[in-house]
Amino acid sequence: MSSTELQFEKLLAIHCAPVLKKKKVANMFHIEKSYIDNLEYIVNKYNETLNPEGLFIQILQESQTRVTIFVYCKKLLKSILHQYDIQKFLTNYNYPIENLNKTLSYLNYRLTYYKHYPHEIGLFLGYPLEDVIGFINHDKCQYCGYWKVYHNEENAKHLFYIYDLCQQEVLGCVHCGQCIKDIVTRL
Repeated sequence: MSSTELQFEKLLAIHCAPVLKKKKVANMFHIEKSYIDNLEYIVNKYNETLNPEGLFIQILQESQTRVTIFVYCKKLLKSILHQYDIQKFLTNYNYPIENLNKTLSYLNYRLTYYKHYPHEIGLFLGYPLEDVIGFINHDKCQYCGYWKVYHNEENAKHLFYIYDLCQQEVLGCVHCGQCIKDIVTRL
């Protein structure tokens, strides 16, 4: 494995372990383009490996110097985006909801060209709709972890605990020399 791939593996382990273990819908992280050589090639290579497992990596919000890496479990994301209340909410922002690729393309458009960060992105990351709305409305936050929690604090704390365990396990495996492909395919 090249040093570039090892760098990318560590980023996936740090930022996306719960997604890689299919315990969370999606995660994202931002990186400077200069940090990883041949980033598009690396993303394509990992998609070849991860897509058969239902996991996808997409480059979003690409600028001259920085990109957003969006890693998602397609089945889980489709399930969330097919919920009536989520669809109704997203149509308020003009999302095309009939096709996942079009929906993600529009998310990328909003990330790239809108002046304000599109807070509805929380839905794509698996945050509960009530918490996304609470954030948008500046409600009083009950708890802060992987996201700001405005409703159902106990459920969120339980999820955060599971996500932490996933991260510890995946990082431990990577530090012991296992590759992401092996970690994902042994689930």
